[in-house]
Amino acid sequence: MPPSLATSALRRRLIQQALVIYCNRDWILARRLFEELQRSSPTTLYKIYLDRIAHFIEQPPADDWDGVFALSTNQHEIGIRSAGPLAPL
Repeated sequence: MPPSLATSALRRRLIQQALVIYCNRDWILARRLFEELQRSSPTTLYKIYLDRIAHFIEQPPADDWDGVFALSTNQHEIGIRSAGPLAPL
């Protein structure tokens, strides 16, 4: 594990920063932070965010995006709210 992520407090701070950056639509930096988190402690959550970021790089959300990620199934569209807009740390 990288020394910067050695403590849970530092990891929580990095997660918070990654979410703020994600909600502010800085996809490249958000991807870099979630990749670092995924390398240090692989989880499904980080993978989900990495997949969403890849999607948003290809198809950016509308200007009025509120953090909801809509999943499409065969019959339904499911809205999943992210952390939502967050204030910078």
